[in-house]
Amino acid sequence: MRSKALSAFVLSIALFAFMRSPVTVSASIRVVDDDGQATATNCDASGVAYTSIQTAILAAARGDMILVCPGVYSEQVTINTDNLTVRSLDGSAVDGTPNTIIRLGELVPAAVHIRSSGVTFQGFVVEDATASGHSHAHRGIFVQGDNNRVSNNLVRGRGMTTWSDSGILVRGGGVGNGIAEENVIEGNQVVQVHNNGILAVSVASHNAASGTIIRRNRVREIVGNGIATNRAPRTIVVGNTVEASEIGLFFNSTAALPALDSLFHCNNVVGNNIGARNDATDGRLMDARYNWWGDVRGPSGVGLGNGDPVTIGVEFAPWLVNRSVGLHCEVTAATLSGEAPAVVSLSFVSSVLATLGEEQLAQEASERNLGLVVADFESDQLVVYLGRGDGTFRRFKGYAVGDGPVALAVGDVNQDGRTDVIVANMLSDSLSVAYGRGDGTFERVVHFPVIGRRPRSVVVGDFDRDGRLDAAVANVESNDVAIFFGRVDGRLVPARIVPIVGGRRPSALVAADSNRDGTLDLAVANSFSDNVVLLIGDGQGRFVEAEAWAVGEGPVALTVADFNGDGWVDLASANANVGSVSLLLSAEGRGRFSRRDVLVGRVPLSLASGEFIGGMTGIAVANFAEGTVSLILARNARAFAPSTLLRTLTDPVSLAGGDFNNDGLLDIAVLGAVRRDPVVLVNVGGGHFQLKR
Repeated sequence: MRSKALSAFVLSIALFAFMRSPVTVSASIRVVDDDGQATATNCDASGVAYTSIQTAILAAARGDMILVCPGVYSEQVTINTDNLTVRSLDGSAVDGTPNTIIRLGELVPAAVHIRSSGVTFQGFVVEDATASGHSHAHRGIFVQGDNNRVSNNLVRGRGMTTWSDSGILVRGGGVGNGIAEENVIEGNQVVQVHNNGILAVSVASHNAASGTIIRRNRVREIVGNGIATNRAPRTIVVGNTVEASEIGLFFNSTAALPALDSLFHCNNVVGNNIGARNDATDGRLMDARYNWWGDVRGPSGVGLGNGDPVTIGVEFAPWLVNRSVGLHCEVTAATLSGEAPAVVSLSFVSSVLATLGEEQLAQEASERNLGLVVADFESDQLVVYLGRGDGTFRRFKGYAVGDGPVALAVGDVNQDGRTDVIVANMLSDSLSVAYGRGDGTFERVVHFPVIGRRPRSVVVGDFDRDGRLDAAVANVESNDVAIFFGRVDGRLVPARIVPIVGGRRPSALVAADSNRDGTLDLAVANSFSDNVVLLIGDGQGRFVEAEAWAVGEGPVALTVADFNGDGWVDLASANANVGSVSLLLSAEGRGRFSRRDVLVGRVPLSLASGEFIGGMTGIAVANFAEGTVSLILARNARAFAPSTLLRTLTDPVSLAGGDFNNDGLLDIAVLGAVRRDPVVLVNVGGGHFQLKR
């Protein structure tokens, strides 16, 4: 995990003892203390200070800093000057210590009203001291300008009332262009508010909020919505904790005021009557993925587990299986519970010989067993497991790759007769190519950037038919596929970007000759649009989007094979949200697919295809939420049946097929979300498998 050091600032102050009226202690720093005596470095000193926060603000100029000593300030604070910093010298409000308090009995329109831009307001306790029956809506902190930061405050409401109060409200109107833009609400606590703890809202196009970032706040005991975005586009709600409220996360969007590009990620939503609610009337989905709902199987309601309920229209998968921590929560969540860590099988020398030195290992070994390589997100490594030849593995070596490795492809990139590994690194927007020696070691690992953002899947193939391997990368965030051409020296160089027009958030990618014209095509599963898009290749590395086929909700994995035995390539997607696999069966190359859905276990996340039972191509499916693997086999050209295998791990997320005990039968290697060392379902024939650790 990476962290950024906070820059400290040093104040250089000249004091003049003979001044007796409230003064600034420098051209840009003003000090406030309730007893009128303080300096910028010592609230107990005898220097002359302002006794009112508002008086200091009115005297301040653009860019000034106002430092406020601990005390109780019974006043309304209104900020109309740009680029002011208003900060408590105590700074402990976020810990709940009531030392620098703004407490008043009338909040019209708010206790703290920020009407300007570029303001920082930090480290206060803002208390609503009125009776619950006070006959209008109250706001603790009301933000109307642009690029303001409200951080590390404690906002305590008046509890139950009949009015629509807000702890922290972001909304334009009457300031500038009327839109409150690019404000940051960070690290605050909001408690005991009726209706909205933190709210970003657009009332009309001239009274709106846009681009609000709401992060790392703790919101609890809200009679209403903990954190709400109401018709507010580009609102980012990330890393917050919402507890003991009526509704944890709330989302609304309308045709007149659409909430475009808003998301709720990496939040802890626990102990609320409703975890997430979508009230959109324009059909817009609520992007509430990568959250912790209080249960390893996810939310309840229309969810799958026993966590806080979610309503229809909430995209909750994948979700966290533990509380959200750290800066890399989103990708950690993807690795743990929704977008499986990659694993592929490779032929390596027997690990019995691994006690020899690496050079001897390469020179002397003649027996080769099937091993595994794993993309380990947590350590940013490509990890090699050597097979013992009996269905078990030994962890051998790790190689540093890019930041956040999540996908693998294998092939002989430099044409030396040995298999290489290509790694897609989601966090660093890069690829790593590990050039293999064929013995479980790699002579070098080369890193280079991808074109596009957030690579999620990678495949190899000769897309331009020049005899060298190329690569294609599906990028989740930029919604496209990047093509790389292989060169004679083993390099991969960027060639072009293929936008995905008919789908949203590509999550998986496979290459196959779907129409048998001798050139490779690409199929892309899109997790937000619930479809698979086919890109037809022209044999020169160019692709044209042909058609999209609907599949089940939340496709996160793809595999390709001839499942019905008609000689044409078929596709299959694992649909995490509905516990199914969608089979897209080719209509003999006529550019059409017929769909067959097969129910499997809960939250299928990974697929592996092959001849698991004599002469029949089947599909193995890792069912994350119930710890099983299902095997789908064809009964005939039109009918398919799942056969659930024995329980494997509590949280299987990734599969690879291979003959791991050298008996001629195809086995299944399984990785778990937490326990990353692989286990194997050993094929003992007749459709039966035994778990071997």
